Amino acid sequence: MHLDRRLVNAGAFLVALGGVPLLVQIGALDSARVADAWRLWPALLIVAGIGMILARTRVRGLAALLSAVTVGLIGGGLISGGGAGIGNLGCGGSATTPAGGSGGTFVGQSASVNVTMDCGALRISTQPGGAWTLDGTSSDGRGPTISSSATSLEIDGGHGPNIFAIAGRRSSWDLILPTGPSLDLGVTVNAGTGHVDLADVAIRSLDLTANAGSTRVDASRSSSLGPLSATVNAGDLLIALPAASAQGSLTVNAGHLGICVPAGAGLRVQTSGALGSNNLADHGLIDGGGVWTTPGFDSAAVRIDLDATINAGNLELDPSGGCS
Repeated sequence: MHLDRRLVNAGAFLVALGGVPLLVQIGALDSARVADAWRLWPALLIVAGIGMILARTRVRGLAALLSAVTVGLIGGGLISGGGAGIGNLGCGGSATTPAGGSGGTFVGQSASVNVTMDCGALRISTQPGGAWTLDGTSSDGRGPTISSSATSLEIDGGHGPNIFAIAGRRSSWDLILPTGPSLDLGVTVNAGTGHVDLADVAIRSLDLTANAGSTRVDASRSSSLGPLSATVNAGDLLIALPAASAQGSLTVNAGHLGICVPAGAGLRVQTSGALGSNNLADHGLIDGGGVWTTPGFDSAAVRIDLDATINAGNLELDPSGGCS
């Protein structure tokens, strides 16, 4: 019988990726220690070197198998630990040089804002009125690319979610958004950390992405929340929702996504994917064939309806440490 090495390696990766969170959940592994698994990334370089040494030998497939297992163990540790520490995966330098400041004013009742942070720390808060401001530092003094108008704002770190972003300059941004207009807001954090406080602002739509990073979004004091879209790829994302009915689409790939909902809200979550886990049953939701629902959902004053695709990841309702 001939074994397809690619399938063997893929299987070993998935076993390691799913096995670590399972062992944590049953108490066989300590979650605090497992959370530091990301620090094993130099082992990937070692395994790559072993692969070169064994490339022309009979055991050349061993290095590929070891690599698959190592990546799976690191990914499983990130999932189990909620992505702790991965925001500092290896961004170059420290953000100590001023990178200039910018500002503007939105005119009208609505505006669109899109922010992409690569390799650094992003903080977003709000202030009354229609004016926005951005200040920050970076390891080389260069600021982000900014494009703005009376109804829109685009802020781009200019790296992209790849290995060059992880090894590139490190930035730190403070963005203050106005509460006057309602906002279509998109936030992407690549290999960094994000803290987003959306107090007193009406959110027409919210699009969140965490790639190999850790992001906290506090929308609990937002005056309203339109459609929510959230994606996590090997990262950690926490979202606190307001006391308002909302709909959303969630995608978790080898990561962790936590949702905090207001007390008394009705919640319905349709789940799909492979090797995913959740704690919905622990919070009293009833499983109806992949559709989890709180009792009395249809009569609740606040109803939150979510579609969650979880692949080798974890969806956590009301994490013990909160979402803000």
